Order: sequence, then C-alpha cells, then structure tokens
Amino acid sequence: MLGDSSEVDNILYLINDNDDLEVIGYNKEINATSIEIPEQAEGKQVVAIANNAFENSGVEEITIPLTVLSIDETAFKGCESLSKIIGTEYSYAETYASEHGFEFDAVVED
Repeated sequence: MLGDSSEVDNILYLINDNDDLEVIGYNKEINATSIEIPEQAEGKQVVAIANNAFENSGVEEITIPLTVLSIDETAFKGCESLSKIIGTEYSYAETYASEHGFEFDAVVED
C-alpha cells in the first residue's frame, strides 16, 4: 500500500506511487560496512534510493542493482567511509558514482 514502509534483510523500504520500492535507510545497529541492495524485495522492484537513506553511515561499499534508476543527491550524505559503488556497467549506479567521485566496480551479469 502506498506510503507503507517495511524492513527486509536490514534494509528499510517505502512503497512509492508506482507500487515499487524506494530504499529509505537500513538498520544501522548491524554496523555493516558492505551493503547489497537487491533488485526485488517482497515481490516488488527496488527502483530508487531516497534522500539521506545512508546518511552518516559507516558503509564502505554498496552494491546497487540495475533496477535502481534514481539516487537522491543526499542519499549518502556524510558517508565519509563510502569509497566504492558496485553495479552493472552503463547503469545509473555507474553514472552516480562518476558524478560523485566514487570508485565504480562493474559486476558481470550472467
């Protein structure tokens, strides 16, 4: 239902108006340094990372799937440890990494 939020595998999601998921945060109590955002959660496609989703986190690297087509400018605000974004070559994740000075590692799709 629009506007509902849920947590799956320590990642927090919000259902948007297209019935897709937007990452709005993660469970910081786990002190994760590496996070992998899935293409889907609860049967819905993950399409965006919201503003301040990972604000001031200790995340060092994050894997972003091809399904993510929007990453807010402040999604990683204050993430001083974040140095690497992992994703599919020519994806929005690669564009975001390039525009924001992060190292990008391309994964090979099967």
